[in-house]
Amino acid sequence: MPLSPQTEPLRRYNPLGDHLRKVFGGPVRKLPFSAGLTCPNRDGTRGTGGCFYCSGKDLVPSWFVPGEDVPTQLRRGMEALGRGGARMFIAYLQDHTGTHCAPERLEQVLAEALSAPGVVGLSVGTRPDCLGSPVLDVLESFARRTRLWLEIGLQSSSDSTLLSVGRNHTAAEFADAVRAARARGIETVAHVILGLPGEGRAETDATAGFLATLGVPGVKIHNIMVLRGTRLHEMSERGEFVPPTAEEYRDMAVRFLERLPPGVVIHRLAAEAPTDLLAAPAWARDKSAVIRAVERELERRDTRQSVRWLGSRSIPPGGTTDRETSPSWRKRGQGELPDLAKGPSA
Repeated sequence: MPLSPQTEPLRRYNPLGDHLRKVFGGPVRKLPFSAGLTCPNRDGTRGTGGCFYCSGKDLVPSWFVPGEDVPTQLRRGMEALGRGGARMFIAYLQDHTGTHCAPERLEQVLAEALSAPGVVGLSVGTRPDCLGSPVLDVLESFARRTRLWLEIGLQSSSDSTLLSVGRNHTAAEFADAVRAARARGIETVAHVILGLPGEGRAETDATAGFLATLGVPGVKIHNIMVLRGTRLHEMSERGEFVPPTAEEYRDMAVRFLERLPPGVVIHRLAAEAPTDLLAAPAWARDKSAVIRAVERELERRDTRQSVRWLGSRSIPPGGTTDRETSPSWRKRGQGELPDLAKGPSA
């Protein structure tokens, strides 16, 4: 359901937490777990060495113990998160590429996760090149039984960027994967990274426009991070890449939000990594502070998600969001805010 400015006048974007409370009637936490899978960009299926920014190490939660079965992982996670009052959970198959396995294995893993007490939904992270028909058959069967999100890595709509950072897939493959999932009633979430090498405002705007036109129901926004042991770290050490400043990231994130339809759910607004793995930028060590800074920037500019979304037409790359040329969202006709073309579970 699109965010209504009439019922939540101070909310300037559509965060996942609000969306989950509407869907489930209370607070819900995502609970990552591992199935011991790998990535086609590492095992030779699509490439070796992985993406330039990926360390190959799972960014696993503190309770994770390698080799534990799915029920044990989820029980440990619930005990940890439950101390904060959480009682409902979305089991998140997060490690590497969640669908890079035999369909039978995927079905087994998801069935084990869904049967855990307190699990009210499933989320599966993957790449657009790991969604063949047999895999989609499995995902569709679970989408008919529970709330399921399929999180697909795009990172950028620029094929030249995708090639340069070693993604080894195209934006067209991502679009095809989203359409194939939508045809089966599977809700999708796009992963994007702002500040990739060679990208600035124009590329950020273009990626937002691409997703808006495609009608993706959810987006996860990450700030680029230089992780130790990656090829991006090597580039940074040689002076070939400098990550965006905190101010530059705020600008990119605000511009990105402005170009998304109002009903798109923002599953993440900033990323984080373990301190011993993060080489740069230093400001990325505090995820909460980054989120607050983006929210303050939305307030300072008196802007919000969707003010520069033009329905089925994307914003031309390189447009401006300066306050002087951006209409106040409060002064726009509230009844004129367009709804996102509803997906299967929007």
